[in-house]
Formats: sequence, structure tokens, C-alpha cells
Amino acid sequence: MKGSAGKIVTSPYWYLVCKTTRQELGSYSSGADYRIVFPYSSDVECGMTLTKVITQTDSDDILLVFKTKTMPEGMTYSRKQTVDIITGNYAGLKITASAVRVLDGIRGVYVLDGNEVVFKKVRILYEDGGSYICALPDDSDKCHISQSELSLYDLVIVSGTDIYVGKVLK
Repeated sequence: MKGSAGKIVTSPYWYLVCKTTRQELGSYSSGADYRIVFPYSSDVECGMTLTKVITQTDSDDILLVFKTKTMPEGMTYSRKQTVDIITGNYAGLKITASAVRVLDGIRGVYVLDGNEVVFKKVRILYEDGGSYICALPDDSDKCHISQSELSLYDLVIVSGTDIYVGKVLK
């Protein structure tokens, strides 16, 4: 017909194909659901299922095929977009890796308590390059102050030499 425009939709699904490497493939599981974020479309988020993993024996590149019925509102449907695939969540305190020290076989950080240096244990949940996500001392109360574990609002000493427990800083 002259003057008509449109497309016939034959399925409620739409697909997303992402390229990754063999080393990163261990983070994904076929049939699992993932949160996909489109950062250049105002951070629109969409739940998608990994339906297929395409590999070739002579290549390090892997293709991941996701599908969904969800049509996110406000998304720009360009053919090529940057996406972030959320494979897990961690909640805790983010600290720089250089702040973590080992004292008597225990990992922790030096913090200021008034003007005195004290050592507090850390439980590292996740490492990302030059920083760690550390567990809160009490998961039910994020403002809980612990005398022995890193807590919210502790003043962490991130660098320096000749730092020890009991040292008074002016």
C-alpha cells in the first residue's frame, strides 16, 4: 500500500546480543535472569534471560544472547548500545585497597578514634581493582558502631608510614 509505514510483529520477545571473553564467561549461566542497564538511555533497566551462549573453538570471543518481553519505557532503540550486565550485588563499605593492612594475621584498617590510631578488622566481600567492598559489622543496623570491626563513619587512614595502634596524631 502506498503511504503506509509499519512493521508486523510476530513475537512478543526482543533480543540483545553482547560480546564477552572466555575468561568472563564463568560469570554467566545459561537460562539465568540478569538485570541489564542501558546507561546511554537514561539508565533504563530491563530484566532479561540468557538464552544462548555462542562460542567458536578458534576464538576467545563469546556471544551472549539475552531475551525479554519487557519493553522499557523511555528507551532509545538504536541498533548498537552500551549495556551494563548486573551479575551480582554487594552492600557494604567501600575502601581503597591500599588502606587494608595485616596485623597479627588479621586483615583490617587503621582508623582514627579521636586523635589515637586503632586497628579494626575488615571482612572483604568483593574486590574491584583498587578498592574493596567490606561487610558492615551488623547487617540489620548499618549505623551500628563496632569497637573491633570497620563501621560506617570510621575515619580510615589510607596511607602513611610509621602507623601503629596507640599512636597519637596531632
